[in-house]
Amino acid sequence: MVINRYRSWCYARVVCVVIWFSGLFLASPFTVMMELRDVAGTDGGESCMWSRGFESHRHYITGVFWVVFAIPSFGMILTYFLICIHFVKVGPKHNSSAVASRSKRGVVSIVILIVGVYWLCFTPFWIYQMMLLYDHCSTFDQNNVMGLITLILSYLNSCINPFLYTLLPRKYNVWRKSRRDRRRHDTASIRLRHFD
Repeated sequence: MVINRYRSWCYARVVCVVIWFSGLFLASPFTVMMELRDVAGTDGGESCMWSRGFESHRHYITGVFWVVFAIPSFGMILTYFLICIHFVKVGPKHNSSAVASRSKRGVVSIVILIVGVYWLCFTPFWIYQMMLLYDHCSTFDQNNVMGLITLILSYLNSCINPFLYTLLPRKYNVWRKSRRDRRRHDTASIRLRHFD
């Protein structure tokens, strides 16, 4: 019994450590292969530049695309899809009122909104990054509006996430509490009928 109580805590710690070390592992080539160079046309300005050539930079960014965006996106869509299916199936069978079905639709719409915002914010950024790497005609220009917009969108996701994960689920928590109270009321009425 004691081992079961602490198993989830230890598992969570191991998962956190694995995530942190995989992040360090993924960032290490970027930190090792960058060097500080003088920027022409500025008064002593310096910038970090990739030092190993364009091909190695292309391979690195493509790998980061798969590890950081493509595979997690597929995993996130699959996980949220399975959660939505489970949530719709597990709901109360005896009470198929309009309120319960509206609450279920609300939770499913929150999940769709979270996935949609993630894709809306990060997909243009990664499309632009891949265009820079594989389209030989385009070059990076700091005044390029498209590049700045995609960068701002990717940062915007981090700003929106706290609102999506804390404010929107409040309605879900209210629904869950009302469902739990209804279930307690139903079991209490069953017990009273049993004693009559």
